[in-house]
Amino acid sequence: MLKIIDYNDQWYKYAGPGGWNDPDMLEVGNGGMTLTEYKTHFGLWAISKAPLLIGCDITKMTDDIKNILTNSEIIAINQDKLGEQGHKINRTFIPLPDDYQPVLYESELEIMDCSDIIEQKWYINSDGSIQNNNDNLCMEIPNCVEYDTKVKTAKCHIGDKSYCSESKNQEWIYNLTTKHIISKMDPSRCLDVYSHIGPTAQTYPCDDSPSQSWEYDETSHTLKINGKCLSSLVSYEVTEVWKSNLSDGAYAVLLVNRASFKSTVKITWEELGFKNKKAKIRDLWEKKDLGEFENKYTVYLEKHDSQFLKVWPVEDKVEEEDNNEDKIMKIIIIVAAIVIIISLILVLAFYLRMRKWKVPETNNVENAQLIDSKSKPEN
Repeated sequence: MLKIIDYNDQWYKYAGPGGWNDPDMLEVGNGGMTLTEYKTHFGLWAISKAPLLIGCDITKMTDDIKNILTNSEIIAINQDKLGEQGHKINRTFIPLPDDYQPVLYESELEIMDCSDIIEQKWYINSDGSIQNNNDNLCMEIPNCVEYDTKVKTAKCHIGDKSYCSESKNQEWIYNLTTKHIISKMDPSRCLDVYSHIGPTAQTYPCDDSPSQSWEYDETSHTLKINGKCLSSLVSYEVTEVWKSNLSDGAYAVLLVNRASFKSTVKITWEELGFKNKKAKIRDLWEKKDLGEFENKYTVYLEKHDSQFLKVWPVEDKVEEEDNNEDKIMKIIIIVAAIVIIISLILVLAFYLRMRKWKVPETNNVENAQLIDSKSKPEN
């Protein structure tokens, strides 16, 4: 199920109204998974906007299965009119607890940032094995599958003919010229970075693409490609965050613990793409509001569990107060400007009126003086 949704995820940019990626029908209720894993499965299909085709026998459906398949709030995310396929925005590698014993034959290989850890140390041996420094683990093609498949590490069994293909599924040739790592089980296939970007490694028909050009450093014992290193995940497991933008401005968020033990999963508002300090969160499985959270949200999930959330950015109160203060200040400035203009008009009017009164008064005085001078007798 996880392999299918990982493959489906790489095509998220091409999905939308009129054309949807289809990772196949739901396996909820068909057995092989726990109730917790069924919820995670349904959540992944829903946020990916996959067609939700029930694949189980509905006549034998339990109430628990029915509740998963008929969750109206999660179906609403799947049917959101914006039609944006949710995709993986965060993948965190979780170190195994000290008391945890990993299942060695299920250790996958992935491309990740280079660091000085034993999971990235590889030894190309003369017997054809490529051995990981972490315990007695060798690179192999699981079950001698002849088509494209993920490459893993497993307990070394070179030379043991009781295994499939007489253990040739663990034998490789490193070509110093082409930088290919070629399978001895099928020399037409090489170690390849899945879809050119990874993170998983697989077998694929040999070609000249950069996704098959491996640089082996005999000093650091690393296998590098595109600046990253091949790593065994025997000491690491993974948590993920999936996100989908919604038509109402909110975000659908699926927090997934793919690890085989309890793990913390975190999402920050920066990862979701908004700058608001607070966000309102609703748990869609529980159908209840969780409240407002600042800058991030963290949850502790059981193994293979998930939490489906709807997240709304909350407008910061400080910004609201600032906006209100700005509005008040603008109103004050406008009122003050109007008062000043009116005052200037009144002053100007008063000035003109006073000027009109003073001119005639001056003329009358002058005329009066003239008349008075004429009326005086001459000596």
